[in-house]
Amino acid sequence: MNDEVLEWDQIIGKSFEIPLKNTGKGRRKQPKSHTCAECGKQFRKKSELTKHLWVHTGEKPYKCAQCDYASTRATDVARHESTHSDARPFICLICNRAFKLSTYLDVHQSSHSDVRPFECLTCHATFKRKHALTDHQRTHSGTEFTCDICKKPYRRKKSMMDHQNIHTGTMPYECNMCNKTFYRKSSLHSHRMRCTKRRRVADI
Repeated sequence: MNDEVLEWDQIIGKSFEIPLKNTGKGRRKQPKSHTCAECGKQFRKKSELTKHLWVHTGEKPYKCAQCDYASTRATDVARHESTHSDARPFICLICNRAFKLSTYLDVHQSSHSDVRPFECLTCHATFKRKHALTDHQRTHSGTEFTCDICKKPYRRKKSMMDHQNIHTGTMPYECNMCNKTFYRKSSLHSHRMRCTKRRRVADI
């Protein structure tokens, strides 16, 4: 196709190809050339292998500035350090509930909506979040997620991550009534029911 400018009456009824920009397809993934000498697990980057080795050595390079808590992940320390402060700068615009971390607010805000845009093509179950759909789809494929620390397998990535909180000491699930924190979301739900019941009895 030449560079001439075509009028609309010249275009209607005709078919032609429009050159597409490079969408990134065809890019080769970096090979997993870095292998752990302890367990044989492979990684694409040396930095990923270095972080993985901390699982075997027990090294926890990220440390809390206010206590002895330490972790292999900087994000765990950031969550933990929020427990040292009563500040709740992240506020829900719908109900004005306040949170210590933006991630807590993001999870909370989805509770205000009934929209579930992500659908499983196998069983047609719907989800509010894409990662929830991804975890669900693995229940159809039989894929397992294994804890890097103790090798315990899980069918859902979220369950495995909640389990790893026990190893790292991270408690990301917080009760909005008494501020008690938990490793697992299921533990928070059970606690909330008891907490609500005690508050109702106290109000009688």
